[in-house]
Amino acid sequence: MRERSEFAQGYGPANLVALLRELRGYLRGLDLSHLSLQGAYLQGVEMQDASLAGATFRDTIFTEAFDAAWAVATSLNGQYWAAGSKRGEVRVWREAGRTLHLVWQAHTDTVSDLAFSPDDFRLASGSADGTITLWELERGTSLWTVGHTSSILSLAFTPDGRALASSSGNEATVRLWDAKTGTLLQTLPHSAPVFSVAWSPDGHLLASGSFDGGIRLWELQATQPTTCVAVLVGHTNVVQGLAFAPDGTRLASASWDQTVKLWDMESFGCLYTLEGHRGLVLRVVWSADGRTVASTGFDATIWLWDVEAGSYRAMLHGHSAPVHSLAFTPDSHRLLSGSDDGTLRVWDVAHGLCVRLVQGHEVRLYDVA
Repeated sequence: MRERSEFAQGYGPANLVALLRELRGYLRGLDLSHLSLQGAYLQGVEMQDASLAGATFRDTIFTEAFDAAWAVATSLNGQYWAAGSKRGEVRVWREAGRTLHLVWQAHTDTVSDLAFSPDDFRLASGSADGTITLWELERGTSLWTVGHTSSILSLAFTPDGRALASSSGNEATVRLWDAKTGTLLQTLPHSAPVFSVAWSPDGHLLASGSFDGGIRLWELQATQPTTCVAVLVGHTNVVQGLAFAPDGTRLASASWDQTVKLWDMESFGCLYTLEGHRGLVLRVVWSADGRTVASTGFDATIWLWDVEAGSYRAMLHGHSAPVHSLAFTPDSHRLLSGSDDGTLRVWDVAHGLCVRLVQGHEVRLYDVA
């Protein structure tokens, strides 16, 4: 094959490599120099001492340098999945996670939260570097960048996509931004640093969870300033996760006090306190069908809760380090989780099984060239 031109080689070398991989289980020690490898899938394949001198690659996938995923998100229609890493990279997959669409260096520090716009055309990323950037998904180009004075902790689009709410680690405020221009619309004062924000499905209420364990509910009005209409008291430590039920009647909260609470949005009272985690609870998400709440945190487990019964349904084991992020797919059948162990896992919700593992090199990369 080497004696032929690059064009004449076609897919021949890649097909031969695929056959050798099936036959041997590895590609160690092979001389693949001066070959045209087009469409070769080499992820997770051992290639120690293989020669690639002078080889040409097109559409070839190697094992990725995949860092700990601190943020995951799915678009409203499930077409896009996204993950943000500890090194500031953002990855976006298409076709419900089957095809890697874009990878880019979005920030200079950990990507702490991600939020898809309701129209699925844009992705907002917040980072420990204090910046928020809005990205156009087709090409991964930046539309605008704004910031807080410290690490971004939480992002949430209004259901109509017109505004973006954000919170920061050292600021006792919530900021509302114009999603089209990045203009600051309002600053909402809090009693302590704000760790989480979430919008109700109708966009009339914004929930914010703070360092002092309190949850504030803000009413968004068309002509009047946003006002605080209630403060939910019950947690004894930081509230880092918030999620409204799809019908807006309940709110789930996750706290460093190792509990998850479900709140009634009519009486503003606590319906259930869900206990079981053995560490700080960092994230809580609600399935689109409204039947399941998932929570996770420092104990490396993911808990699934039956919200009607207010009880435990399943505990998912697999991660070996704190889990920082969760996202249900729109059909409620799959759950994505990102962890400090350097893996992104996809779970079958009904059976409580990990059905896919996305990983690459070990987390600690010191040098590449």
